[in-house]
Amino acid sequence: MAFSRGARREITDGAELNDVRVGTPIVSHGSLQSPLSGLLFCATCERQMIEMSRLNGRAYGAPCGCRLSPVDALTVERLVFNAVEARHPERLAGPASLDLSSVFREVLAEVRIGGAVDELEFIWST
Repeated sequence: MAFSRGARREITDGAELNDVRVGTPIVSHGSLQSPLSGLLFCATCERQMIEMSRLNGRAYGAPCGCRLSPVDALTVERLVFNAVEARHPERLAGPASLDLSSVFREVLAEVRIGGAVDELEFIWST
């Protein structure tokens, strides 16, 4: 199935990652939602990345095959946090900052990740 570069596709349970069947993506419940859920996309093909569980913790994987392996979720989330803190420090002050998922959604439209974990492009909300 071919997708145009501009097309977006939702990822569902049992998504394929590099032609290998991966486990069901982590289901988020309330405040336990992954901070980047729905915001992280592959910079090459623009498909949404999914959160997955690995033996050594959480990761984000690309079902497109553009990346050879999943990226560590905490590393990506920390890099996004640092970028948001540099641009919108007021959003991360006070009790509202406890819900990073909401803060990220307020200031970011999406985050695109390239070949390396630190190759991030931020699309800021207007």
